[in-house]
Amino acid sequence: MRLVKIRNARLRNAHDSLNRRGFGLFPFSTSMVYTDYEDTVKVKEQYCAEIANAVKEAAHGARYTRVLDFSVRVIFRCSSRSSCLTTLTIASPCH
Repeated sequence: MRLVKIRNARLRNAHDSLNRRGFGLFPFSTSMVYTDYEDTVKVKEQYCAEIANAVKEAAHGARYTRVLDFSVRVIFRCSSRSSCLTTLTIASPCH
């Protein structure tokens, strides 16, 4: 067994992480609202474009970015007397 130290990545320098480790966490806001994610066309045309632009800004020097696919998780509640939840993941390409 190996001891692994877990740290809060949100407190670290995101740009340093992207350049050194190939990933980073960045603040992101979208113009989408909760119900928009039910519309696959809107997700493909609007949300994927917003994500691509945000990644391009974060990856200084990138000329082109492309979102390959996306997943939308939908939670279904069982009957009001039951406490079960079922999650459905809808995956689709962005292009």
